[in-house]
Parts: sequence; structure tokens; C-alpha cells
Amino acid sequence: MKKLSFYFSWLAIAAMAVAATSCTKEEIDSPGTDPGSDPTVQVPDPEGTITLSMRNDRGTYLDNFYIDDADNFSGGYFVSLGEMKGLGNVTRIPKHGWSSKTAVVPGTGYVAYNSYDGFYRLFVTSYTVNSMNEIIGADVKYQTPFYPTEAIKLPLQVLEFGQAGGSQNIVFDNENIVPFIVSSSADWCQVYTSSTLDYSFLTDGIIVTVTPNEGAQREATVSIMDGNYNIQEISIIQAGAEPYLSLSQDTLSLPYTAGSVRSLGIMTNYYYDDLSVTSSADWCQATLNLYGGDMLARMNEQVRFKGKERVTDKSNYGTSSYTLTVYASSDNNGEAPREAIVTVASKDGTNKAELKVKQEMFISYIETETKSFEFDYASGQKITSILSNCLIEDLAIRSDAEWCTGEIESTGTTSQYNLYIL
Repeated sequence: MKKLSFYFSWLAIAAMAVAATSCTKEEIDSPGTDPGSDPTVQVPDPEGTITLSMRNDRGTYLDNFYIDDADNFSGGYFVSLGEMKGLGNVTRIPKHGWSSKTAVVPGTGYVAYNSYDGFYRLFVTSYTVNSMNEIIGADVKYQTPFYPTEAIKLPLQVLEFGQAGGSQNIVFDNENIVPFIVSSSADWCQVYTSSTLDYSFLTDGIIVTVTPNEGAQREATVSIMDGNYNIQEISIIQAGAEPYLSLSQDTLSLPYTAGSVRSLGIMTNYYYDDLSVTSSADWCQATLNLYGGDMLARMNEQVRFKGKERVTDKSNYGTSSYTLTVYASSDNNGEAPREAIVTVASKDGTNKAELKVKQEMFISYIETETKSFEFDYASGQKITSILSNCLIEDLAIRSDAEWCTGEIESTGTTSQYNLYIL
């Protein structure tokens, strides 16, 4: 038998995409799925569970809670989570469905709230009946304080204010309520719990209020701690009285392909309309954007409570920050990386910040699934796969023997072809 090795050459300038990476603030790991979140699965009662036989018509009090003469939980605020196996299946605090009364139903889980002790989770095991089979109360399991395992999800890590100060409402991204406390590292930066919901105790965010700044740029840290002692932070940056302008980084790398967008922060106390952006090369495009403007405005419109006080005047709410967006408008098919300088400057010419942008060149690759074939004396063909970032029209086949030829055929999949050896 004959044995023949095949060598492939191609007509292309090749490519290696360089991905730009960025560092972000470390996030709290998700606690995972609570085993009790499936109401059809029996799980142990949580630590600290207490069983109480409650008589109706205010015959027994669970702190401020009682069962009234119509067999409703009363004396606080309640939400029913529906039928479940036990108290361990009460794993979340809903945002909606709360009422000052709710029916007592065996086999049902609840979350309750009173202003003195916070959140409780309840489970009704059975009714209590008298000798005439009349309902006179219920056996109830409860546990307090109730802190779900869900961690707070922040919509942002940094919040910027202008020199004049102001207030901004931040709404968490959680689907449920996560109880928390909040604090600030600086006196000039005050922080409060807030709610966009029907009751002030359903806190789903915070309000940050900053006083006017007559000095240099300053920073503070807002710390948010949930009931399981997970702490998350938001950096607060306030512009100073003197104009300043800087970028979060001074170099940026783009892949050889066009259209890959990269963004970075701009630290400044200039107004948006007082800044300009220019690029030293036509292929390098850059724009200045209001970061999160719509999102921040929307969160301010949603706020209903600041602490326990209802919010009616939102005129002093609002802040904004900027991002610089950079991308290449064309592929770099040259023989070397290319560079450009993007300049963000104040229109009065007193301040500027520069970003050095490099776009990598294209470096091709080609890989074959099979490195060699063996044929017997009869004619025939073999097929192998080729992986390449070259276009099919830029590939060519070369053989060192006239009796052996090859053809390339598209598979319909980007960067994958079939090679036929004839």
C-alpha cells in the first residue's frame, strides 16, 4: 500500500483576536437554591422553630399577631405563600400580596411582619376544634427573625454626583424582599432605606443623599448588610469645585474584527454638553454616553418611601455619569497592529484625557482533523474536516504528487470545511 502525507497552504493573512478584559468589584457568590423552595418537598423545620396553639377571637397572641373571630390572622401584615409541606418551605419574602388580614388555612405557609420584631415565617399545621367540631383556633409553627438566603443584587457598583449634590434612589434587582441595614462611611453622604412598593417595610432599595461640595473631589462607601451578614458596597464619588477630567484607564486593546465595542468610565465634573470626543484615526470610533441615565431616572420615579416617610417631592433626585464607548469600524487586515489616540476634552480647552487604542492584526490558523491517510491500490477518496478562520476562497490545496489531488467544500458552518482527497 502507498502511504502519503498531505501538506496544506492557504492564501490569507491570519488572525488572533485579542479580547480586552476588565476587572470588576468582587461579587457575593449566589447562595444557591434553598432546598425548601420547592413547596412539594418535605424539609426539616428551620432552627428556632416554635409551635404555638392559638385560640381565635384574640384568645392567644403571637407577639402582636392573633387570630380574630373570623379565623383570620390579624395584628400585623401578612402574605400567603400557598399550600406547602411545612415551615421549612417558607424561603422567601414576596413583594406583593400583603394585607392586614389573611385567612388561617391548614397546610399553608405565610410571611408576617410587625414593626417591632420584623419578619416572621408561619405555617398552619391544623385547626383546633371543640367537642362540637367548631373551629376555635389553630396550631401554628413560626420562626423569627426570618432572613431568606437570597443575597442582595445591586444594579450598579459606583454612583457619581455633581458638585451641587442631591439624592438618588437605587432599586435592587431582587425578585423578593431581602431585609438589610445600610450605612455610609462619610457624614456628607447620608443613606436611607427606600421602597417602591405598597408598604414602607417592603424595602427594595436605598436613597443616597449627598451635600454640596465646596472642596476637591471626594469619595465615600455605602455598605449594605443583609440578615445573613453578607456585605455589599457601592462607591460614591462626588465632583469637587475645581474642574477635573480623567479616564478609568489609559490604554485599550481591540480585536482585529470590526464592531467589538469596549466601554470605560469617565471621571469628571464637566457637564455632558461641555465635553468633546475626537479620534486620531478614521477606523477608531469613539462616543460619549450618559451612563445609566434612563435607569437612574426610572428608579427615582418608582420610589414611594424614604425610610418610613412617603416621598412626594422628587425634584432633588437625580445624578448621572458618563462612559466612553470605543470600537473599530473596519477589520485590521494589515501586517501589523495599528494604533489611534482618542481624546476626551473640555470644550474650553482647559482639560483633556487621552486613551491609547491598539487594534490587533489578523493572524490566521488552519487545523485538520486527520494528519495522514492510507489508500490501497484502487482509486477512491477520503474526507477530513478543516477548521480555519480563513474564508474558503482564501484557501488553496497543494499536493506533491500528480496522482493525488484534493478539493475543499463548505459545510455551511462558519470556519469549518470538508477536504476531499481523491
